Amino acid sequence: MRHPLSASGILLSVIFLLGALVQLVAVQIIGYGNSLYIGITHPTIITLFLISAIMFASIRIRKIAFMQPLILLLTFIIPVLQDEDSVFGLGLFVSGVILLYKGGYLEKHRALKISLLIAYLYGIELWATISKSGFVPYAFSAVFFITAFLAFLYLMFKDQVVVYLQADKPKLSLSAKGLSKAEIAYVRSFGAGKSQKEIGTEAGVVESTVRNTLARAYKKLGVADKSGLMRLLSSHDLVD
Repeated sequence: MRHPLSASGILLSVIFLLGALVQLVAVQIIGYGNSLYIGITHPTIITLFLISAIMFASIRIRKIAFMQPLILLLTFIIPVLQDEDSVFGLGLFVSGVILLYKGGYLEKHRALKISLLIAYLYGIELWATISKSGFVPYAFSAVFFITAFLAFLYLMFKDQVVVYLQADKPKLSLSAKGLSKAEIAYVRSFGAGKSQKEIGTEAGVVESTVRNTLARAYKKLGVADKSGLMRLLSSHDLVD
């Protein structure tokens, strides 16, 4: 079974491989003559080839898939040190965090891990600015824009963020509660925010059928109505 980071492993291995080849051509053109040996032994090119190999290996070896987000989070330091306002650096950081989430590496101790990642981001930005300018107030420019960006994301996805950062929720098996396949499908669709009319349209049944099916699901799950069902779904992780 393919792991969640298989596709990203393919993409990243190709990107870093192309980056190495582009750098190889650039080294030849800039001033190293026609010596291919000098080009392929250049530290940057060796590093890019190595990263590409690791990314490619992570496609098949699940145990090293964590290297994908780790490499991006470490690589993010390079453009930030060159320019503390680098959008490229912020993009690498965000991509690394997304891979951590996609790979399931943030499932346990979510709030702590997210806090450490934000502290890491601020720390690198402050370090880059102060080491470059030696003037602490300059560091607040990058910090301000990062804070504004994080605040914007929080406002846009406040409900999802609050739920995600809560302690791990208990598991709920709908089939273990005796729900039929139709009842499970309707409950999941309802939990995803779809109306009874929309569920009926997708399933090819009339709205009353959906309503009656959900009513049977309420009894099996021990809730009285739609509000009770939503509270149950929001406080549990469904396993089927």
